Amino acid sequence: MTVGIERLIRTASNAIVWVAGTALLAMVLVTVVDVFGRYVLGKPVTSGHALVQALVFVVVFLGLPLLSSMRGYMQVELLKAALPPVLARVRERLIEGAAAVCLTAFGLQFLWQGRYYTYRGEFIEMLEIPLAWFAYLGGTLCLLAALLTAVRLFLPPAERGP
Repeated sequence: MTVGIERLIRTASNAIVWVAGTALLAMVLVTVVDVFGRYVLGKPVTSGHALVQALVFVVVFLGLPLLSSMRGYMQVELLKAALPPVLARVRERLIEGAAAVCLTAFGLQFLWQGRYYTYRGEFIEMLEIPLAWFAYLGGTLCLLAALLTAVRLFLPPAERGP
C-alpha cells in the first residue's frame, strides 16, 4: 500500500514540476518580450508586470506541494545527532505534523481570502483576471501540501524517502 502512495506522490510531483516549469518559462518569456519591447521598440507589454507577478505566485505555490512531497522544507538539525534514534523519529514526526498544521492554516486562510475577493469582485490590474482565482489556487495548493506532509506521518520510517 505504501508503494502505491509513494507512486501517487511521485506522479503528482512530476505533474507539478511540469506545470511550474511551464509557468516559469512563461514568466521568463513575458519578461524578455517586455524588456525588449520597452527598451528597443518603446512599447512594453501591457500589464506585463502584473502578469509576471501572477506567474511568480503560481510558481511559488506550486513549489509548496512539491517540497512537501520531497520533504524539502528546512529543518534545524542541531538535535538530530544528539538524540537516540527513537526520539529522532518522534522529533521528525512532530516537525512534519507541525508543518501539516501550518500548511492547513495557510490553505484555509487563502480560501477565506478567495471568498472575500469573490464578494468584493476584485481583479488583477488591467488583466481583468479575478484575484479570487489566485487565492483559491494558493489555498488548494497549501492544502495539497498539508495532505502530502500528513501522509508522510503514516508511512513506515524505512520507506519515507530522503
